[in-house]
Amino acid sequence: MNKKYKKLLLIPLGASLLMTSAVANAATTKTSADFSDLASLDAATKAKFDALLAAGIFEGNGTATFGLKEEMNRAQFAKVAALIFGLKVNGTQTSSFSDVGGDNGNGWAIPYIEAAKKAGIINGRPDGSFDPGAPVTIAEFATAMLRGLGAKPDLSGKPWYADAVKQAVDSKLIPAGLDPKQQATRGDFVNTSSDFIKNKDEIKKKLDELLNNNNGEDNGGKDDETKEPEGNNNNNTTTPTIPSTPSDTTAPTITGATIEGRSVTLTGGTSGTISFQSDKFLTQGTISVSEASTLTVTAVEGVTLTDYASLSTSQSLSAGSNSLNLITLLGSLDANSNGVGVAKLAQLDSDHNGLVISGTLRDNAGNSSNVTLTIKADDTKPNLTAATINGSAVTINNNTGSFALAADAYLKTGTITADENAAFKVTGIEGIGDLTAYPALTYSKDLKAGTAESLDLAEFLGGADAQANGLSVSQLKVLTGQTNSVVLTGTLTDEAGNVREVSLTLTLG
Repeated sequence: MNKKYKKLLLIPLGASLLMTSAVANAATTKTSADFSDLASLDAATKAKFDALLAAGIFEGNGTATFGLKEEMNRAQFAKVAALIFGLKVNGTQTSSFSDVGGDNGNGWAIPYIEAAKKAGIINGRPDGSFDPGAPVTIAEFATAMLRGLGAKPDLSGKPWYADAVKQAVDSKLIPAGLDPKQQATRGDFVNTSSDFIKNKDEIKKKLDELLNNNNGEDNGGKDDETKEPEGNNNNNTTTPTIPSTPSDTTAPTITGATIEGRSVTLTGGTSGTISFQSDKFLTQGTISVSEASTLTVTAVEGVTLTDYASLSTSQSLSAGSNSLNLITLLGSLDANSNGVGVAKLAQLDSDHNGLVISGTLRDNAGNSSNVTLTIKADDTKPNLTAATINGSAVTINNNTGSFALAADAYLKTGTITADENAAFKVTGIEGIGDLTAYPALTYSKDLKAGTAESLDLAEFLGGADAQANGLSVSQLKVLTGQTNSVVLTGTLTDEAGNVREVSLTLTLG
């Protein structure tokens, strides 16, 4: 056994299917040599991958990698189960589940899910959904595989999977000591298939003995998912989590997110927006959620998810901060870069209003929220559209303002308006070489698009005048050494990082 993988799962009943299909499809299917993350495996382990690839049971994830550490979700497992057990897959595109097919981007799985459901191997959730993007746990795997072998595990106990796991261990379907709540990866499924093939007769014999000695009662067609499936955090540890209860009716929300270290603007805990210049590349992100939940990608604008299997993914999240695997997976859209280029995302943005990624956030009690992330390409610099001083309008022309002050005037109040969200910062005042020598004159302000934001000039400039009631024209002349006019310079920096230089010329009376 390759030590890189846990001995988690055993994929049964596939020996003849694997061998005959491998011969028939050798000329058309990929092998382990086609995937960079399989290169370091030993020859015996590679042979296991080659057999399953040739049989069509497993495929790549749409990139140059196989996705060893990616979670196996319920839709993918339905396909594996249907093919391994030789179920009749008739190609139907009519789904009995509301979250499979249609605009959900997972229509490819309909025939396999319906076949597995008809055979009684995998059922849906209590709310009528299938939850195709949710990861498969050891308990769910054991239950489904036992059903495929003809057993009827009793799911009425506490926890619901106790009998299924016991039967699976006793029949050597899975090894003892595994955490039933732990999630399985694609590598786990493939890596142990040969172990089952070698021991399939013993497993079948043991299972028959169990069925004869302890006839489990059918649970009326209810799936393991109708009980209280206990959540897992996103790093596959065995730390127990609190089971969901019927009183939990609150849907999970997103409490924070970042991409490339910059904060995503959130609305209502379900929608996020962020902008980048088109020459940037995205490689990493984080997401914080209100409770343990599963994030499932259901659609990416401009992309057919079946063409990019790695994007049709789910990620288990712990309450609090987590890495956002989606940002890394978006790299499959841009093979020629490290990460995904914002310019590439802009090409997929059909309405030119930001690429929208849609998904669901589902907690352990089954409560879910529809969530979206919009990534915008923005190379347009912000503009200064209006300003006032002491209640009177400043003349604005091409981001340059001008305003005349009487000899006895004081700079007291002002406003500034930009055409998009931006940060305004004073960078210079003519005649003052180093603003840091006057801390009161180093000024910044966050602006909202189209909103006249207040500038307290008495507070900003008044520190340079002992009278502290604003800055008088006479004191401004002394401070700057200018007698006729003085120029103030600054910058407007938008959320994508575009910078516009602005200036204000004050004519001194």
